[in-house]
Amino acid sequence: MIEIYHLKRMSRNEAEDIINWKYPSPYNFYDMNEDSLEEMLEERYFSCIESKKLIGFFCFGKSAQVPSGNKNRVYANTDFLDIGLGLHPKLTGTGKGIDFIKAGLEFAKFEFHPVGFRLSVAAFNKTAFLYQ
Repeated sequence: MIEIYHLKRMSRNEAEDIINWKYPSPYNFYDMNEDSLEEMLEERYFSCIESKKLIGFFCFGKSAQVPSGNKNRVYANTDFLDIGLGLHPKLTGTGKGIDFIKAGLEFAKFEFHPVGFRLSVAAFNKTAFLYQ
């Protein structure tokens, strides 16, 4: 069954909720903190809502790029829209991942009209590679 997700510009309350999400080790690498709050409100961050509940977020463009990628010139090809995402820690491993990602890609196709997408994933994150 395909879930119905709604993406919208992130609110301050949603950003504050997200910085309190805590992932188990080694995925705590993805935990946000107070320093992330203003970026989440000023940049291209969008909340993902299911049944009126915040279940995740997406960010696009420079907001989704990682420092090591810039250092290694991974982002030199500007034809692609960079995408970042986070699913609520309690929902990881529940089978929502594919539909969640599809919702973010569909939203971005409509909103930004990219030629293609690029996603940077930490090498240790083996579960992310299961969906290639």
